[in-house]
Amino acid sequence: MFSYSLRQSFSNIFDNKELILALVKRDVLIRYKGSILGGLWNIINPLLMLAIYGFVFGIVFKAKWGVDTDKNFAMILFCGLMVHTFVAEVINGCPLLIQSNANYVKKVVFPLEILPIKVVMVSLFNHIISLAILIFFIVSMGFGFAISWLYYPLLLFPLICISLGIGYIVTSMGAYVKDTAYIVGFITTILLFLSPIFYPVSAIPEKYHVFIFMNPFAYLIEQAREILIYDNMPDISGLVTYSIFSILFLLISMKFFNKLKAGFSDVI
Repeated sequence: MFSYSLRQSFSNIFDNKELILALVKRDVLIRYKGSILGGLWNIINPLLMLAIYGFVFGIVFKAKWGVDTDKNFAMILFCGLMVHTFVAEVINGCPLLIQSNANYVKKVVFPLEILPIKVVMVSLFNHIISLAILIFFIVSMGFGFAISWLYYPLLLFPLICISLGIGYIVTSMGAYVKDTAYIVGFITTILLFLSPIFYPVSAIPEKYHVFIFMNPFAYLIEQAREILIYDNMPDISGLVTYSIFSILFLLISMKFFNKLKAGFSDVI
């Protein structure tokens, strides 16, 4: 049963959904304000990265994934990085969230719980653009559409929940510990190499698999490839179980945030 603080948080989020969308729109527009190409950079950036991966790994290194697949190595790599980038943007965007929104923090009536949601939604916007580019690239290479793609929202749900949960924790810690911004930078780099992005899990000796899957996003990266690259049905039971735990983690993180937010105005 929800505590009063959690019920109040969800009520604040629901009642201020228009404000959340307005803040997300503002952040997206501000990011490229004054640039010549503006919002087109949201499309150009992932396209450039996809081209670079294809050249470096597919042509220079002639890399192979190590499993039986006819898909381009750049697509496989980009799919994993797409998930990691979503998480990294959330983690790196939250440590200074309270300090950079001091004017909101000092307003008694402002719902502070929407600030990490704003970061997650901006990252989700960028993720959807990257997803669209990946799908366009797959189709343009002649592979066609796959029914398995319809299951991608089942993966997005736990990805969003656990990223938001981490966002609440990092936001809370960042308000009190200024070094948090530097610490999370190292963490996202570690996650990059402990995730099956540049290599398949099958390339790792089985006795070390436990260390790979200690990374909460390794499973989701593997499932993203199953759905988008290999055209396989996802592990439904696994995603359901993962979703349940991600919801519990999110609730605990929100509780943690609510415990600490009363002192935010005192430390900025």
